[in-house]
Amino acid sequence: MKTIIIVTIIILNAFSVFFSIRMLKGYDTHKIIIAVLTSELLVLGICHIIYAFTSGGIPNEVHQVAKKYIIYTMLPINMLIMFCPIANEVNKKSFGEVTDKKFNNRIMIYIIMIIVLLILEIKYVKNIQLGINN
Repeated sequence: MKTIIIVTIIILNAFSVFFSIRMLKGYDTHKIIIAVLTSELLVLGICHIIYAFTSGGIPNEVHQVAKKYIIYTMLPINMLIMFCPIANEVNKKSFGEVTDKKFNNRIMIYIIMIIVLLILEIKYVKNIQLGINN
């Protein structure tokens, strides 16, 4: 079972990186690599922060065991939710496919959606840890 989970996490991460690269089509390879790596690190930091918020009241043993699986499962999902739509809009903006006003409106909508999803994710991760603890 552990192997299946690890393979699934690897496939999800590979898919999120591939999809992120696809959203940035038309840019230099160097810029794409920097953007994807930067976004991966940023989202990884956000995942760690979310996990830190949810660790209160959870025994340390459960906290440490679940940490790797939860964070590395959340990482590709959050990449697909957070980075890819914004990268797609930035790509459209840089190639003149959308106006400034439309671009700004869409980015604001994405940011609001991300905030709501992060709040829901905090509750979800807390419930996962409580379920593991029980």
